[in-house]
Amino acid sequence: MRSRPSHPGTPRVAHRQVHFGEAPRPAGPDTLILHHGILRAMVQGSYGDAAG
Repeated sequence: MRSRPSHPGTPRVAHRQVHFGEAPRPAGPDTLILHHGILRAMVQGSYGDAAG
């Protein structure tokens, strides 16, 4: 079987990969979203704070 990327990009694709045994179940649902850390910082309003 071909290796799959750990972050496929969309929750729907990631969920299908877990369901069919092509990927391990993630620790939390947020990790199914590509760039979840950056998106969280944007929503919380702290995205540009760390930029130099």
